[in-house]
Amino acid sequence: MTQPSPHSQVASAPRSDGSSERGSGLMRRLDRWVGIPLCFLLGLFCSRRQQAPAQPQRIGVLIFGAIGDALLASAILAGQKQRHPKAKVYLILSDSNKGVAQLLKSFDDHLVIPVSRPWQAVRRLRALQLDVLIDTTQWARISAVVSFFSGASLTVGFSTPGQYRAAPYGKVVAHSNARHELENFQALCEAADGAIAQPALAPPPPFDPEQHGLHEPFVVLHPWAAGTRCELREWPDTHWQALAQQLKQAGYKLCITGARSDMAAAARLQALLPDGPGTVSLAGQLTLPALAGCLQMAAAVVSVNTGVMHLAALLGCRVVSLNGPTNAVRWGGVGPRSYNLDVPPSEGGAFLNLGFEYPKGCESIMHKISPESVVRQLAAAGLNVAPTAVSANQTTQR
Repeated sequence: MTQPSPHSQVASAPRSDGSSERGSGLMRRLDRWVGIPLCFLLGLFCSRRQQAPAQPQRIGVLIFGAIGDALLASAILAGQKQRHPKAKVYLILSDSNKGVAQLLKSFDDHLVIPVSRPWQAVRRLRALQLDVLIDTTQWARISAVVSFFSGASLTVGFSTPGQYRAAPYGKVVAHSNARHELENFQALCEAADGAIAQPALAPPPPFDPEQHGLHEPFVVLHPWAAGTRCELREWPDTHWQALAQQLKQAGYKLCITGARSDMAAAARLQALLPDGPGTVSLAGQLTLPALAGCLQMAAAVVSVNTGVMHLAALLGCRVVSLNGPTNAVRWGGVGPRSYNLDVPPSEGGAFLNLGFEYPKGCESIMHKISPESVVRQLAAAGLNVAPTAVSANQTTQR
């Protein structure tokens, strides 16, 4: 298996959820205005009689955008390898999520193609001479166009309600907002003659907490989201303060993780926490594999709904996900020790499906997840911590 250099991407470098691609309003508008009519026209030339060989030899799995999506979509890599063990499976990424290759297994080689230069992307894909190309993209039209021109004998992709992107594919799978995204990816894999499998992560390298000023036991706090209007998926500082106070009283060291772009915000939050100088910030300092090792060593992880949360969940960490606008049925953490705290639709939460459906008046949704509810969930999950009289309203800003 060809693996990228361990120095190829720091876990922080630009935000690890594909925000430079998915978070751009201009890119989304161009993708819609140009992509929809182009998909329609290409569909006129697309024969649904596309067919892969009975024993495909070269299978590509195209994953644009978010690291969280890529982690869940790795189930397709595993499913194709199980069904076609002699085939060469290619992991095809974009610039925004290329570092995720260091976290995955069940592929033979990987390449990065430029989303903003589609004809260059097409040339690189055509050079692979693929029998099957599986496009995991849910809403963007550009990947459907690139798939059409890829030269693959069979292209498989999602038909997502309201996105008008399915026409160029040889085989189409209905993308449903009534099931978890992992199940959508598994259905995509099955349609491409793959087995139903779970996400396939490579074992992280050893992580020595002492080298980073951490003394066990420690709890990782990951406060940062990414993508469209990401600030609306982040927890208030006062809530982090209240949670930190209770964890400190229970004897836990605190570690803040984040992207390089989060370093200033992490330093500001660090100064606000009860154990300010004693709290370790590793924002912008770890490669993705090193971050995975850190998460595995933690007594628990508390994270907003983002790629790092999915990484912790799939690694089997004790992780509490703060969902708020995110619908946990669609995007909650998947893992044996993963716990999701939600704001139900009746209280204005759980409305995100593809990641950009923000209604008016949703700015205070994350406030509704209380620090006490997080502590109760951590305690129920086996962490040695109990709620105290401290609440978010009693903490003071420094």
